[in-house]
Amino acid sequence: MKWSGFFPEILTVAIGCPDPLAEAKVRQAAIEFFQRTRSWVEWLEPAVSIEGIAEYDLDLPAQSDVARVERATVDGIPIEITSYRDAPYDWTRLELASQGLISRDLKTFVLGRSVAAGLSIQVQVALTPSRTSTGLPDDLYEKYVDDIVHGARYRVLMTPNTPFFKPEIAGAEKAMFEAAIASNAVDAWRGQTANTPRARVKFC
Repeated sequence: MKWSGFFPEILTVAIGCPDPLAEAKVRQAAIEFFQRTRSWVEWLEPAVSIEGIAEYDLDLPAQSDVARVERATVDGIPIEITSYRDAPYDWTRLELASQGLISRDLKTFVLGRSVAAGLSIQVQVALTPSRTSTGLPDDLYEKYVDDIVHGARYRVLMTPNTPFFKPEIAGAEKAMFEAAIASNAVDAWRGQTANTPRARVKFC
Protein backbone atom coordinates (compact mmCIF):
# COMPACT_ATOMS: atom_id res chain seq x y z
CA MET A 1 0.00 0.00 0.00
CA LYS A 2 1.34 3.43 -0.97
CA TRP A 3 1.64 6.08 1.73
CA SER A 4 -1.21 7.89 -0.01
CA GLY A 5 -3.49 5.13 1.27
CA PHE A 6 -3.20 6.78 4.70
CA PHE A 7 -4.18 10.25 3.46
CA PRO A 8 -8.00 10.04 3.91
CA GLU A 9 -7.52 9.39 7.64
CA ILE A 10 -5.17 12.39 7.93
CA LEU A 11 -6.73 15.01 5.68
CA THR A 12 -10.08 14.79 7.46
CA VAL A 13 -8.48 16.39 10.53
CA ALA A 14 -5.80 18.42 8.71
CA ILE A 15 -7.73 20.06 5.89
CA GLY A 16 -5.38 21.72 3.43
CA CYS A 17 -2.33 19.63 4.33
CA PRO A 18 -0.18 19.22 1.19
CA ASP A 19 0.29 15.65 0.02
CA PRO A 20 4.13 15.76 0.25
CA LEU A 21 3.91 16.80 3.91
CA ALA A 22 1.33 14.11 4.68
CA GLU A 23 3.49 11.48 2.99
CA ALA A 24 6.59 12.52 4.92
CA LYS A 25 4.76 12.41 8.25
CA VAL A 26 3.17 9.01 7.55
CA ARG A 27 6.58 7.59 6.66
CA GLN A 28 8.13 9.03 9.83
CA ALA A 29 5.32 7.61 11.96
CA ALA A 30 5.63 4.17 10.37
CA ILE A 31 9.40 4.11 10.87
CA GLU A 32 9.04 5.02 14.55
CA PHE A 33 6.21 2.52 15.05
CA PHE A 34 8.15 -0.43 13.68
CA GLN A 35 11.43 0.60 15.31
CA ARG A 36 9.81 0.68 18.74
CA THR A 37 7.42 -2.27 18.46
CA ARG A 38 9.53 -4.66 16.34
CA SER A 39 6.25 -5.93 14.94
CA TRP A 40 7.61 -6.49 11.42
CA VAL A 41 9.80 -9.58 11.66
CA GLU A 42 11.15 -11.65 8.76
CA TRP A 43 13.55 -14.55 8.23
CA LEU A 44 15.82 -13.38 5.41
CA GLU A 45 16.94 -15.48 2.48
CA PRO A 46 19.83 -17.73 3.57
CA ALA A 47 23.44 -16.85 2.79
CA VAL A 48 25.93 -19.58 1.93
CA SER A 49 28.97 -19.69 4.19
CA ILE A 50 32.50 -18.99 2.96
CA GLU A 51 35.44 -20.53 4.80
CA GLY A 52 37.48 -18.00 6.80
CA ILE A 53 36.46 -14.59 8.13
CA ALA A 54 33.91 -13.30 5.63
CA GLU A 55 31.38 -10.51 5.41
CA TYR A 56 27.84 -11.31 4.29
CA ASP A 57 25.04 -9.03 3.12
CA LEU A 58 21.69 -8.94 4.89
CA ASP A 59 19.35 -9.62 1.96
CA LEU A 60 16.53 -7.26 2.93
CA PRO A 61 13.07 -6.88 1.40
CA ALA A 62 12.78 -3.88 -0.90
CA GLN A 63 12.39 -0.47 0.77
CA SER A 64 13.19 -1.72 4.26
CA ASP A 65 15.89 -1.24 6.87
CA VAL A 66 16.86 -3.35 9.87
CA ALA A 67 15.75 -2.19 13.30
CA ARG A 68 17.39 -5.11 15.09
CA VAL A 69 18.89 -8.53 14.38
CA GLU A 70 16.73 -10.97 16.34
CA ARG A 71 18.07 -14.49 15.70
CA ALA A 72 20.46 -16.43 13.49
CA THR A 73 21.21 -20.03 12.60
CA VAL A 74 24.09 -21.80 10.89
CA ASP A 75 23.01 -25.02 9.20
CA GLY A 76 19.83 -24.88 11.31
CA ILE A 77 21.68 -24.52 14.64
CA PRO A 78 20.97 -21.30 16.59
CA ILE A 79 23.92 -19.03 17.29
CA GLU A 80 24.21 -16.01 19.57
CA ILE A 81 23.80 -12.43 18.38
CA THR A 82 26.92 -10.61 19.60
CA SER A 83 27.34 -6.87 20.06
CA TYR A 84 30.34 -5.52 18.19
CA ARG A 85 31.01 -3.29 21.20
CA ASP A 86 31.58 -6.35 23.39
CA ALA A 87 34.28 -7.87 21.18
CA PRO A 88 37.63 -7.71 23.03
CA TYR A 89 39.63 -7.22 19.83
CA ASP A 90 39.20 -6.53 16.10
CA TRP A 91 36.59 -9.07 15.05
CA THR A 92 36.96 -8.11 11.37
CA ARG A 93 40.49 -9.57 11.33
CA LEU A 94 40.64 -12.19 14.09
CA GLU A 95 38.29 -14.97 15.14
CA LEU A 96 36.53 -14.64 18.47
CA ALA A 97 36.56 -17.23 21.24
CA SER A 98 32.91 -18.12 20.66
CA GLN A 99 30.64 -18.24 17.66
CA GLY A 100 28.19 -15.42 17.16
CA LEU A 101 26.79 -13.15 14.50
CA ILE A 102 28.05 -9.56 14.58
CA SER A 103 26.65 -6.62 12.63
CA ARG A 104 27.88 -3.06 13.01
CA ASP A 105 25.81 -1.36 10.31
CA LEU A 106 22.69 -3.60 10.16
CA LYS A 107 23.37 -4.09 6.46
CA THR A 108 26.13 -6.71 6.64
CA PHE A 109 27.37 -9.23 9.19
CA VAL A 110 30.28 -11.52 10.01
CA LEU A 111 30.50 -14.68 12.09
CA GLY A 112 32.71 -14.58 15.17
CA ARG A 113 34.33 -17.86 14.17
CA SER A 114 34.77 -19.20 10.67
CA VAL A 115 32.66 -22.16 9.57
CA ALA A 116 32.98 -24.69 6.79
CA ALA A 117 32.06 -23.52 3.32
CA GLY A 118 28.64 -24.26 1.89
CA LEU A 119 26.53 -24.04 5.05
CA SER A 120 23.24 -22.14 5.21
CA ILE A 121 23.31 -18.98 7.36
CA GLN A 122 19.87 -17.56 8.06
CA VAL A 123 19.06 -14.39 9.95
CA GLN A 124 15.80 -13.16 11.47
CA VAL A 125 15.43 -9.38 11.65
CA ALA A 126 12.95 -6.78 12.84
CA LEU A 127 12.36 -4.36 9.97
CA THR A 128 11.25 -0.78 9.43
CA PRO A 129 10.36 1.07 6.23
CA SER A 130 13.39 2.79 4.75
CA ARG A 131 13.61 6.58 4.59
CA THR A 132 13.04 6.40 0.83
CA SER A 133 10.19 3.89 0.99
CA THR A 134 6.98 4.58 -0.91
CA GLY A 135 4.65 2.47 1.22
CA LEU A 136 4.09 -0.66 3.30
CA PRO A 137 3.36 -4.29 2.44
CA ASP A 138 -0.42 -4.70 2.24
CA ASP A 139 -0.64 -7.07 5.22
CA LEU A 140 1.17 -4.63 7.50
CA TYR A 141 -1.02 -1.77 6.29
CA GLU A 142 -4.20 -3.69 7.07
CA LYS A 143 -2.96 -4.62 10.53
CA TYR A 144 -1.42 -1.34 11.68
CA VAL A 145 -3.04 1.45 9.64
CA ASP A 146 -5.04 2.87 12.55
CA ASP A 147 -2.04 2.87 14.89
CA ILE A 148 0.28 4.55 12.41
CA VAL A 149 -2.38 7.14 11.51
CA HIS A 150 -2.30 8.44 15.10
CA GLY A 151 1.43 9.10 14.79
CA ALA A 152 1.04 10.75 11.40
CA ARG A 153 -1.82 12.98 12.60
CA TYR A 154 0.23 14.05 15.60
CA ARG A 155 3.11 15.10 13.38
CA VAL A 156 0.94 16.91 10.82
CA LEU A 157 -1.10 18.77 13.43
CA MET A 158 2.07 20.03 15.11
CA THR A 159 3.25 21.80 11.93
CA PRO A 160 3.59 25.48 12.94
CA ASN A 161 2.31 28.40 10.88
CA THR A 162 -0.30 26.32 9.06
CA PRO A 163 -4.11 26.40 9.16
CA PHE A 164 -4.07 22.85 10.57
CA PHE A 165 -1.77 23.55 13.52
CA LYS A 166 -3.85 22.05 16.33
CA PRO A 167 -1.63 21.22 19.31
CA GLU A 168 -4.47 20.10 21.59
CA ILE A 169 -5.72 17.51 19.10
CA ALA A 170 -2.11 16.61 18.31
CA GLY A 171 -1.51 15.85 21.98
CA ALA A 172 -4.43 13.42 22.06
CA GLU A 173 -3.20 11.75 18.85
CA LYS A 174 0.29 11.39 20.33
CA ALA A 175 -1.13 9.74 23.44
CA MET A 176 -3.05 7.23 21.30
CA PHE A 177 0.09 6.59 19.23
CA GLU A 178 2.13 5.89 22.37
CA ALA A 179 -0.59 3.56 23.68
CA ALA A 180 -0.64 1.68 20.37
CA ILE A 181 3.14 1.28 20.43
CA ALA A 182 3.06 -0.04 23.99
CA SER A 183 0.31 -2.54 23.17
CA ASN A 184 1.89 -3.77 19.95
CA ALA A 185 5.34 -4.05 21.53
CA VAL A 186 3.88 -6.47 24.08
CA ASP A 187 2.07 -8.41 21.35
CA ALA A 188 5.26 -8.66 19.29
CA TRP A 189 7.21 -9.86 22.33
CA ARG A 190 4.62 -12.58 22.86
CA GLY A 191 4.67 -13.52 19.19
CA GLN A 192 1.03 -12.45 18.72
CA THR A 193 -0.09 -15.11 21.21
CA ALA A 194 -1.27 -15.07 24.81
CA ASN A 195 1.90 -16.82 25.91
CA THR A 196 4.73 -15.18 27.82
CA PRO A 197 7.95 -16.29 26.08
CA ARG A 198 10.66 -18.11 27.93
CA ALA A 199 14.03 -16.46 28.43
CA ARG A 200 16.15 -16.88 25.33
CA VAL A 201 18.92 -19.41 25.56
CA LYS A 202 22.42 -18.02 25.04
CA PHE A 203 24.96 -20.22 23.33
CA CYS A 204 28.64 -20.07 24.30
